Amino acid sequence: MTNHVTQELLNQISKGTDFSYLDDQFEEIKNRLNSFADKHFSCSLFISGSPGSGKTYTIQRALKEANLKDLWIVRIDCRLFDNDHSAMKEFFRQTGSQQSKNVLDALKLLGSGIIIFDHFDSLKIIKRQFFLYTLFDSIHTNSVALCCVLVTSSYEPLNNLEKRVKSRFTPTTIDFPPPTQFDMDNFIPLLTATEASKLWNNNVKSLFTKQPKKSRIIHPFDRLFMLVPSLHTVMIFAKKIALLASKNKLTIRDLETTVDEILNTINPSRFLEGMSHVDLIVAFTTVYMRIVKQINDFSFDMLTEEIETQMKPYRFAKVLSFDRIRISWDKLVSMKILVYATKDETRVSPTLFEDDIEPFISHLPTEGQVWAQLWLKKSYSNKNQE
Repeated sequence: MTNHVTQELLNQISKGTDFSYLDDQFEEIKNRLNSFADKHFSCSLFISGSPGSGKTYTIQRALKEANLKDLWIVRIDCRLFDNDHSAMKEFFRQTGSQQSKNVLDALKLLGSGIIIFDHFDSLKIIKRQFFLYTLFDSIHTNSVALCCVLVTSSYEPLNNLEKRVKSRFTPTTIDFPPPTQFDMDNFIPLLTATEASKLWNNNVKSLFTKQPKKSRIIHPFDRLFMLVPSLHTVMIFAKKIALLASKNKLTIRDLETTVDEILNTINPSRFLEGMSHVDLIVAFTTVYMRIVKQINDFSFDMLTEEIETQMKPYRFAKVLSFDRIRISWDKLVSMKILVYATKDETRVSPTLFEDDIEPFISHLPTEGQVWAQLWLKKSYSNKNQE
């Protein structure tokens, strides 16, 4: 595997970035930006979707292709600037307005512009969010020409906004659904290099197909695409593979490490933080179904029956009503912690594993902790014996 093959692969990846399943979202974002640039009428966009679904990529593409002459653009990554004050300082830095103490005055001096908050769900809650309030109030009253774009993967993203900020936030929402396996199958050929490089092509195809393989790395790859089978993830992953290949170190161990790095970024277990007791009981039971009952896909009725059976000895069972479990089920499906396993969407498969839920045992009600520890301990014991 040579540097030539690596470059060929990267060239193919770059050609395949106009991925059809994102076209509708791309066109809507581009049209909204063009409308703002033409009319200078303030607006806000709320971009939501699962991690790796192509939100940031599509926004970047829309910014590049829209006619945005003479507009300033500020991008704030809320993972780095995770509170109102630090986000405001970064806004001043990027616009060269460090000396200004008044956000509204700075906005008026700057003229029309776009501000993008990526990973908005990482923004921490504080009592007073002066920066955000000024931005959204300006949009609400159209006192300055401003387009604000919020990008999030959170199921309940506005929980980190104070009440008065929420009252000023009236966005256009654009959802990014996860791509289908059909979408991915169409993209896979774009990852292959030249026909002369058959070894490379076969290797790449084997990593991104669903056919059973003898290789022990197929399990994490299956899991990767179960979580986020997206263009964004494939591109990042393929580029990492290409870099490994350029160093002639494309080993199974390297590939497993690469998969682990990506899984750490997109793993849905990070959404377990802050969930209610009922949500956690439902999430834990989905893993119980897979590990203990050895049922890889199940219906809502099957899961409800299992929850009632497992929780029956505990006082907590009285709050586990049918309707409450249904709400949690829908929430986990929307967060891709449960993914549909059948075309009629009556059965799901869990995407969580033992290692994902174990750190959250202490978040369960006391009785639930005892229950989870018992079967998880038995599961780990059986693994060690194998």
